[in-house]
Amino acid sequence: MAVTLQINDALFNQIDKELASIGVFHRMPALKAGLKAAGEIVEDRYRGNIPMPGYPGDKPGLKPLRDTLQTKVKEYGLGRVVAIVGAAYPAGAHAHLLEEGHEKVLWGRRTGGKVQAFHLLQKAVDATKMAVDDAVMHGIRAAIAEAKKAV
Repeated sequence: MAVTLQINDALFNQIDKELASIGVFHRMPALKAGLKAAGEIVEDRYRGNIPMPGYPGDKPGLKPLRDTLQTKVKEYGLGRVVAIVGAAYPAGAHAHLLEEGHEKVLWGRRTGGKVQAFHLLQKAVDATKMAVDDAVMHGIRAAIAEAKKAV
């Protein structure tokens, strides 16, 4: 289950311009701060879309799905950074079933029916696009201000 959120060229150019105002070693932490802030906005909306604890899809003995959501920022290679929003394993391992739907199984037997896909993460991304763009810039600017104080 993956949803990709891409920024437009204008925002990319604005981010690039802002990052150019600080030293090279401070740029990656600033970018990560902006992505973390943006990911948390999507995470909050996603959490609000998931049914309250106790719905039939919650797994007995594990945390409710909405309590397993998290945002991680990872760096891949040179300058490639992503914010990942999703459910933590193992308690949230069934999030993809709610997101994408699945075949209905009762008492270990396939029924031939389907359980509806809800696409809650995609809805969260779509609903927060403008706020995400603002959060990226706000997070980067805050990190840049901190970096300039440290110098």
